[in-house]
Amino acid sequence: MPIGLLLQLITSLLLLSPLRHSKATTLMAYSNIVHNGDFSDGLEPWYPNACQAFVVSSDSSSSDSGYAVVTNRKETWQGLEQDITPQVSPGVTYNVSACVGVSGPFHESSQVLATVRLERDDSPTEYLFIGKTYASRDKWVDLEGTFSISNMADRVVIYLEGPAPGKDLLIRSVTVKDSTSRDFQEKEENKAAFSVYPPALNIIENHDFSGGLCSWNSNSCDSFVVGSNECNSESYAVVNNRSETWQGLEQDITDRVSPGCSYKVSASVSVWGPVQRSAQVLATLKLEHQGSETEFKLIGKTYVSNDVWKTLEGTFALSGRPDRVVFFLEGPPPGVDLLIKSVTIHCESDNQFERSRDFSSAPEADHHHIFLNSSFSDGLNHWSGRGCNLMLHESLADGRILPHSGTCFASATERTHKWSGIEQDITERVQRKLIYEASSVVRLSHSHHTVQATLYVQYLDQREEYIGISSVEANHDDWVKLKGKFLLNGSPARAVVYIEGPPPGIDVFVDHFEVKPAEKPPPSRRPYIESHVFGMNIVSNSHLTDGTIEGWFPLGDCHLRVGEGSPQILPPLARHSLRTTHEYLSGRYVLATNRSGTWMGPAQMITDKVKLFLTYQVSAWVKVGSGGGLTCPQDVNIALSVDGKWVNGGKVEVKDGDWHEVVGSFRIEKQAKKVMLHAQGPSPGVDLMVAGLQIFAVDHKARLSYLKGQADMVRKRNVRLKVTGLDPNELSGATVKIRQTSNSFPLGSSISRSNIDNEDFVEFFLNNFKWAVFGNELKWSWTEPEQGNLNYRDADEMLGFCETYNVETRGHCIFWEVESAIQPWVQELSEPTLEAAVENRLTDLLTRYNGKFRHYDVNNEMLHGSFYRDKLGFDARAKMFRTAHELDPLARLFLNEYHIEDGFDSRSSPEKYIKLVHKLQKKGAPVGGIGIQGHITSPVGHIVRNALDKLSTLGLPIWFTELDVSSVNEHVRGDDLEVMLWEAFAHPAVEGVMLWGFWELFMSREHAHLVDADGEVNEAGKRFLEIKREWLTFVEGGVEDEGGFEFRGYHGSYVVEVVTCEGSSSTTKNKGSAIVKMIKTISSLRKSLALPIHLHIRTLQTFSKYNAQAASAVEEREKLFYQNEEYADMDWDNLGFALTPADYMYVMKCSKDGDFTKGELTRFGNIELSPSAGAIYEGTKAYRKDNGKLLLFRPDHNAVRMQHGAERMLMPSPSVDQFVDAVKQTAFANKRWVPPSGKGSLYIRPLLMGTGPVLGLGPAPEYTFIVYASPVGNYFKEGVAALNLYVEEEHTRAAPGGSGGVKSITNYAPVLKALSRAKSLGYSDVLYLDSVKKKYLEEASACNVFIVKGRTISTPATNGTILEGITRKSVMEIACDQGYQVVEKAVHVDEVMDADEVFCTGTAVGVAPVGTITYQDKRVEYETGDESVCQKLRSVLVGIQTGLVEDTKGWVTCIN
Repeated sequence: MPIGLLLQLITSLLLLSPLRHSKATTLMAYSNIVHNGDFSDGLEPWYPNACQAFVVSSDSSSSDSGYAVVTNRKETWQGLEQDITPQVSPGVTYNVSACVGVSGPFHESSQVLATVRLERDDSPTEYLFIGKTYASRDKWVDLEGTFSISNMADRVVIYLEGPAPGKDLLIRSVTVKDSTSRDFQEKEENKAAFSVYPPALNIIENHDFSGGLCSWNSNSCDSFVVGSNECNSESYAVVNNRSETWQGLEQDITDRVSPGCSYKVSASVSVWGPVQRSAQVLATLKLEHQGSETEFKLIGKTYVSNDVWKTLEGTFALSGRPDRVVFFLEGPPPGVDLLIKSVTIHCESDNQFERSRDFSSAPEADHHHIFLNSSFSDGLNHWSGRGCNLMLHESLADGRILPHSGTCFASATERTHKWSGIEQDITERVQRKLIYEASSVVRLSHSHHTVQATLYVQYLDQREEYIGISSVEANHDDWVKLKGKFLLNGSPARAVVYIEGPPPGIDVFVDHFEVKPAEKPPPSRRPYIESHVFGMNIVSNSHLTDGTIEGWFPLGDCHLRVGEGSPQILPPLARHSLRTTHEYLSGRYVLATNRSGTWMGPAQMITDKVKLFLTYQVSAWVKVGSGGGLTCPQDVNIALSVDGKWVNGGKVEVKDGDWHEVVGSFRIEKQAKKVMLHAQGPSPGVDLMVAGLQIFAVDHKARLSYLKGQADMVRKRNVRLKVTGLDPNELSGATVKIRQTSNSFPLGSSISRSNIDNEDFVEFFLNNFKWAVFGNELKWSWTEPEQGNLNYRDADEMLGFCETYNVETRGHCIFWEVESAIQPWVQELSEPTLEAAVENRLTDLLTRYNGKFRHYDVNNEMLHGSFYRDKLGFDARAKMFRTAHELDPLARLFLNEYHIEDGFDSRSSPEKYIKLVHKLQKKGAPVGGIGIQGHITSPVGHIVRNALDKLSTLGLPIWFTELDVSSVNEHVRGDDLEVMLWEAFAHPAVEGVMLWGFWELFMSREHAHLVDADGEVNEAGKRFLEIKREWLTFVEGGVEDEGGFEFRGYHGSYVVEVVTCEGSSSTTKNKGSAIVKMIKTISSLRKSLALPIHLHIRTLQTFSKYNAQAASAVEEREKLFYQNEEYADMDWDNLGFALTPADYMYVMKCSKDGDFTKGELTRFGNIELSPSAGAIYEGTKAYRKDNGKLLLFRPDHNAVRMQHGAERMLMPSPSVDQFVDAVKQTAFANKRWVPPSGKGSLYIRPLLMGTGPVLGLGPAPEYTFIVYASPVGNYFKEGVAALNLYVEEEHTRAAPGGSGGVKSITNYAPVLKALSRAKSLGYSDVLYLDSVKKKYLEEASACNVFIVKGRTISTPATNGTILEGITRKSVMEIACDQGYQVVEKAVHVDEVMDADEVFCTGTAVGVAPVGTITYQDKRVEYETGDESVCQKLRSVLVGIQTGLVEDTKGWVTCIN
């Protein structure tokens, strides 16, 4: 065999190994206190904790012993453990090292933790965190840490845990050693010799604080050193009294560093204080230069928890020599102490072979430059053409095109696609989670087009991603700069940067193209704002009091004069913001006439009056004249020209001769030479009138004070706790500590597929959000970019991530109405083909993800786009909602729009949004929520609140679905975010907020991120975290004499501790008999029940008893409340046929002797049931008469049918009286769920189940009878319209001698496959034939069938394969009363195809006409309409059921 082929084969076999070592495996030392630490003896004495485990043995050729696989894990804490009680002693520090990996369905890394469990007989179990690491598939990683036991426990257990449920935990070895053991010391000495640089080379003085704080300075805070003693083997520094994140410990290293040398930093750090999960610690370099701004370089960072020491590592290099170089450690939140054990900084070249002069000066040796030959000095080496040819030029066009810099430039010629261009592969030189800056200078051969720099990434799992770096408008005349940043979240198999954009045939010239690590900008400082007065109008002569236009001038060649007759009060939103009602206007206005351009109107200069970084509100009265042949609505815009750049100050649509308020805002963040205010907008020739224009600075702090008071009323409730089970002595002096762990107000963020590959992103996301929305991965353009080419992989993986971490999801979006967002193949479809494609999109998406997404944005931005409306008509929009609801009835369906809340866009005012909702609702669209995107600039609280108030009149929940704010200054950005979050939180109609991202370079807007790309939380992010902390309640106080304690808190989850006093010491008592009762005040009962405050009591062992008592008390109050309410909160006009659980259900049990006990009403909820249980069931309905009384239709016949079915299934059944009584009680208890007359009915489901355990074939030892209810509308999506049925020839639903005549699961399960196929083909339901000859009609999937021929009505006879329908029986009697001949017989399929009419009957479907039937490719249409037999029979039946027709047959039961 050739040598090369042999090597290739060996390499392939190595790659097939399940995991690869991250470093060489060491032999187990004899001092390892863990037995069988390498699993060479199988699993003995390891024990899987509530899961399963096995050992994969190595082959004979391997030196490895194998590894353990921990599988079937349902919880993160499930793993592998070993009892080490005899091997450990108190006061000894043990060093732990484990080699671990993971395996499973997800590609993101997973956390693996080492933990010690201390079990004591007389006190709660204690857990000691040892250490953690992040492991990815196909790679072994090391997990290291230490632990020490202060007091010996009865049992000491070490275990490994952590990956998400569904992932297997892999363990190759575990070592636990006494740090005083000889072999451990030798190992440390070896590490010192070979891994760590000699102490003499450490440029940090007093690196281990053995000399106290000598050479160290605390930065605007305090610090001290804890010396070594019996408890502490080493000294460490404590940095406390920290009020800012940047405060820490620093050392001047100016004289010890040199340019051109790369330094490696390692520090042992920890934290102490109020940290929820972990806190960030950063190593930073401060470079001070005379005459220029101080520069800050991030060296590295880590996340640490209380009492856990972590190693922080990083590198830095100096390109020049600053005047002063300071190293410092910073990062934890204010109030958290920073602990530092040691710091080392080494020049990396000190421990390597001496480099030659030639090597150190090689031009490509600079690792900071990712692109090779970036200026083409080496020709076209390292470059290639992506769908094009490359050429080098010294000049072009007879010398008119010369290089921008250097001696030559490259051109991409013969380009075949828009994506064709120059590219370079950077796979081997790029790192994940590091920010890179790409810059180039480009030009075009002719014309002008957008040129874009793009990063193409292919990952190890073959997934591809295209990341836009930056774009610029390029032209033929001059070179333009293209510059942007990018970051890789995951590890790439291939990474290529290229330039693309112009159409094929246009050459792209590139002068140079450079990619290098980006310099981190210095942190923002709060901007200085010049002296100002909030609320003061900065517009001169706004009121025109003296009747002149002094201060104003005409922009353009229009004419200005003063008119009279405008409103004499301030515009409404100006009054609200200024909180004034007494200021009046003069009634005069500025009139602009002879306007020949839309931009012409009144203007004035305000350059000196506008202060940087202040937010200004704009408010004015505007009106248009009738000139210019005014026939359509006109836009009026208050705008600013800032050094020639247009800035929107507000826009309104005016379509009549009345005065309208235009409202908006603006902020200027860069010093301008000229700022002009002007009014513009209407068509040329149309007169423009402006009155009372107000522009004033807004006081955010005053607004926040008001909002916090509003939030107290909207989001808080009074709670009373009562502690029982303690004797008076223990109760005296007892205190209660209440800590809220989470607020129930939904808060989420958008994520992308690549984000979940970044551990830092995932950690911040999971720590701060409970909801997610996918940025692009669910959009049609992403899931089907080309017709038939479906891509759900990214969405599936993201949904899997969310399900793993219990994150709720919003679906964004099913359709997008804006044409530019629609893929070309969809735009090119004809009307009928487009309609089919829309239907397929709905079916594919909502069938695949049925029940997975809580919300869907159905058709995005309908106020800004009209593609589907123009192509298919307005009803197509409503149909999207209707179909989505039918496919996924549990999902709430939203509209989604931008600029609703800021006054910037006349197309999307709150009034137009409301009108759109009403129009959709009239077309039957089940609109479930209002989405406000919230991409806002310079927000003003009063304007936002005004929009929310208007939208709240719809009675629908409002969500901010894509909130982001933008400012170049992080502090100002934080101010804006604070305004928006509190406006949402304080408004009762707002039910949730989704941020449109938070991570730098993964936001749709620049300067909007909360976390920098390197993972550092910026000032805006810190403000966000502060707001989240403000939304939590922390209370402590004394218990009243009778055990009571009252507080007011935000909705959410709480931990409650009861602390009693014994002598002079206070301890937390774990009282087994102590019970805490939660009693909400009567005054806030309704809202408390709607938004409960959950209390998790960790000091109680009798939690189940507490739950029962609390639930009983709440239930009694709910009964009182519900009986006083006429209707549930439902949209009765859009009621479909889907489960909407009513309040109560009826439960009655029976032993195997066949006697049912007395049943009772209980809250609707899950029931415990043996996996071997079986069931039969019934279906009946309750109707509401016009006078409000409730009616049941023939429930005694349902009782008899259940008895017959139970007999067939060898089950006991309730008596007729028991059955009817249970149905009555359930209907009455849920009476508020019975729809108004004509809107639907309450579907009542009696259910008889075997709930006792049985393994063999035989009756169950116990049975349960349950009745529950749900309000319903029409069963079929067609409503009362005619159905389209399909005759099934392959599948049958029942056979003679079977259970086809029994209403059980066995009767309906066989139809599902055929029904699903028929619906996918556009049919309403399926008609089944007999199973013997397959020629005779039986019934549809869930209803009986009748055919009409002349005056004869025929229906298949019930011979054991057809259910004896109660509606069927009733319709037959009504038909006989009306003189029809009714025949029960075997109905041949040919008779069906020759009938005049066909209709279906059933409790769920009522009486439904059939419009068409398809059989063997033959389609027959039938008579329908008001004069049909079906309609006549239906009118009588429905009239009897609802009390509109006299019941002469005794079919109706009235509930009293």
